[in-house]
Amino acid sequence: MKKHMNGISDAWLGFMKFYACVAVFFSFSNTYIVTFLKRATGSDGDTMLYNLSQLAIQPFAMLAAVWLMRKKSALFSQRIGLALYALVFLAFCAGGEDISRHYMWIGGAISAANGFFYTTYALQLLAYANDENRDASYGLQSMLGSVISLTLPLLSSLLVAGFSDFTGYRILFGACFGVSALSMYFSTQLAPLTNVTPGVHLGKALRVLAKDPSARAAMGATTIGGFYSGSISFFITLLLYSAAGDERTVGLSATVCGVISILAGGAYMRLMRPSRRGPAIAVSLTALILAAAPMLFRVSVGTLLAYSFASAALTPFIFNPPLTAYLGVVERLDELRGLGSEVHALREFCLKVGQIGGTLLTMLLANMKNGAAVIIILILATQYATVPLIRMMVGGREKAPQDG
Repeated sequence: MKKHMNGISDAWLGFMKFYACVAVFFSFSNTYIVTFLKRATGSDGDTMLYNLSQLAIQPFAMLAAVWLMRKKSALFSQRIGLALYALVFLAFCAGGEDISRHYMWIGGAISAANGFFYTTYALQLLAYANDENRDASYGLQSMLGSVISLTLPLLSSLLVAGFSDFTGYRILFGACFGVSALSMYFSTQLAPLTNVTPGVHLGKALRVLAKDPSARAAMGATTIGGFYSGSISFFITLLLYSAAGDERTVGLSATVCGVISILAGGAYMRLMRPSRRGPAIAVSLTALILAAAPMLFRVSVGTLLAYSFASAALTPFIFNPPLTAYLGVVERLDELRGLGSEVHALREFCLKVGQIGGTLLTMLLANMKNGAAVIIILILATQYATVPLIRMMVGGREKAPQDG
């Protein structure tokens, strides 16, 4: 397999073309479905219930995806998810403001789409890179995602804010529909995913994960990471839109965060090594807690932006290391060969348990005094537990000098 800078493979570069399309419509939908629902319903509660619904169906959809990829193929299963995304965007485009009444159904459809998409996506992360080039490959992916988040959110925020009604949103979601259709075409050009055994073997995969200490640590770190990933980005977007009152500030924030993330992705590529994963998490978490502390006294556009910018700089150093360590564990265990889809489906169960827990905690504490700061700091504090779990994941591998 031909390799390029830092050992990145041709298969990974082809995957990045597909990922670019997916990142475009994710960049739009992850932010602007939240602001759309907030503007249309005027309710924080309804918007939070949407967030809960778009987490809840995914684990069960992943089980269906595992069965489907055994019957057809992993890429075919992923295209089901892409088709569901396209249908959701088409519904927003056609329905306009009226579609907001069905926010629970929207969330459920997106959750199902995520299940079919991410079951294969997790296999692609494993198949198109290896532990030697994985940090560099993910750094490239992070930089590409940051370039997209830099160029699109500000322009799209000007579009949606330029109309007093929901015309701008309809145009935006129409563009998402087109890009999701293009991503389906690019998926036909991806390298096939091999080493998949016939039949569904969830029980076997679960037994292997349960008996191996490094695999148990990987699942624990995934659950803990879900506390943050399922709630904080959504919560910050909702708070910022509520504080500023328009989409332009949300778009400007995303653009500046994109610039910072590009620089952070480049730093991650240059600095990260397996032995540095745990220390990077601990230092970055401490810095983010300090950035959130001013919100104990006042939640404003300024304090929210300051935290967002700090988060953009430090997020790769907090959440990429557990993922790369997890993939290294899966790659190491011979008993899991050919069972990647089952393993990643089980991982998603763990992730969604954490994400739903983080979302419920956010809903419970959102209305208390200083609730925003308490939620963010509390959830950040839980992430320190991933540091010893990273050590357990590395400790289960065959010792190498760089792993310390």
